[in-house]
Amino acid sequence: MKRIAATLFLLAFICAHPALADYRSAKNAYDRGDYAGALAEFRTLAEQNDPRGQFALGLMYQRGWGVARDYREASRRYRLAADQGVARAQNNLGVLYRRGLGVERSFERALHWFGKAAAQGFARAEF
Repeated sequence: MKRIAATLFLLAFICAHPALADYRSAKNAYDRGDYAGALAEFRTLAEQNDPRGQFALGLMYQRGWGVARDYREASRRYRLAADQGVARAQNNLGVLYRRGLGVERSFERALHWFGKAAAQGFARAEF
């Protein structure tokens, strides 16, 4: 009985939070190597201003997974997620500024974004 109740609760939670269900679907596609499917799902999330979708798109554009590598688009997506407090996006944006990939190289801007991520305890940014 407890399992049924837990399952119903989880199902109700997912239905009440469709972005969570979409994110899981996108992540599952990504994990399977279905980058085209993941890209479509993450793009839908990003259009809803979901920071996880923005970050995931940034990562896909930075790495060239399912799309042509595009550092400018990666930096744009990271910025949208970073402005919403995503530490990994802040760190990755710092990396792009430090290397001058898709943005004008700026150690000052890199330090700014690394500092924001580090303030959240993101260890790589602290380094």
